[in-house]
Amino acid sequence: VNFDAIVESGKMNLYSKILQDTSVWVDYQVFNSGLISNNLKNIAVDQYNYKWIATIDKGIMKFDGANFTVFNTSNSGIPSNRINTIKIDRINNIWVGTNNGIGVFNGSSWTNYNKDNSALGSNDILSFDFDNEGNAWVGTFLGLFKFDGINWTRYNDADYNLWTNDLKVSQDNSIWLATNSGIIKFKNEILTYFP
Repeated sequence: VNFDAIVESGKMNLYSKILQDTSVWVDYQVFNSGLISNNLKNIAVDQYNYKWIATIDKGIMKFDGANFTVFNTSNSGIPSNRINTIKIDRINNIWVGTNNGIGVFNGSSWTNYNKDNSALGSNDILSFDFDNEGNAWVGTFLGLFKFDGINWTRYNDADYNLWTNDLKVSQDNSIWLATNSGIIKFKNEILTYFP
């Protein structure tokens, strides 16, 4: 808000104005909040309206509206501090895709999946989403993986490597892949290419 106040010699003027903050943005940074990093990657909101904030190099934070709680390799079972993606499943588990596999946090403990203890072909997890049946669809540079809670299935194409930078499951259960070869739709075991 700008205003001009004219002051003339020998005259008395009374002026009063209450200035209000009309902005809608609150800027959280390391220097003015509990953030552990300004290098942030993703945010997901759980069923309790907690914000889960992924960092590029310092793990994740849970923000309850007032306080930040940090989860990193020093204080939790998270598989890495480098987080590529974060999502919440339908039963409120926190899923993080890292450069060392997947970590799933159920509110009290972590379960980790990587190429050594599962059929994941890569530890570099780039993206994931969940379908209507609760399956996790995981994108890596070595293809697309489906996890039904027990079994892992890999999907790839002999002509195109399904390097999956991002993916989203649509309401009709189609999996839309953002790849290095364009957009690909995966539905009923059929790949449709939009190069």
